[in-house]
Amino acid sequence: STMKTIIPPSILLALPLVSCASLTGGSTPPPEEAQAEVGAVLEDFLLAKAEGDEQRYFGHMAPDAILFGTDAQERFTVGELREFMKLYFEQGERWGTHIADQNVFVCESGRMAWFDQLLVSERFGEMRCSGVLRKQTDGWKIVQNNVAFVVPNELALDLIQRISELPE
Repeated sequence: STMKTIIPPSILLALPLVSCASLTGGSTPPPEEAQAEVGAVLEDFLLAKAEGDEQRYFGHMAPDAILFGTDAQERFTVGELREFMKLYFEQGERWGTHIADQNVFVCESGRMAWFDQLLVSERFGEMRCSGVLRKQTDGWKIVQNNVAFVVPNELALDLIQRISELPE
């Protein structure tokens, strides 16, 4: 049997605060400037994907980043995502997605940021995305990115039922 460690929610909620507090030092840019920098990274991240610029796309990710796709099985390290998307980039497939709404928050140290977005994808329509970025010597890098489909509440129960009927 596999033993799982359960972390109390109160500890999970405190982790971002501990991370932000422990990263002080150096000069901190004004929050608005850091928010604008993060926003520019997030916009260019999507633009690089839309333009099929693999190097630029992956260049926005920290080496230790974790990315979540829309399928329950889609939890990728950067290496796994690069392998998964290799064929798409090689075949020149483009993913046109733009930001319809975005909120960016930067911790007091100016070293960590988190965001939420409403995206509009040419292929999938409205989607939600959230994630975390870390300020590194070479700029802001995505350390976590989580994409989800937006499901109207009126359709949720029917969709949950249909998903439960899928073969394993």
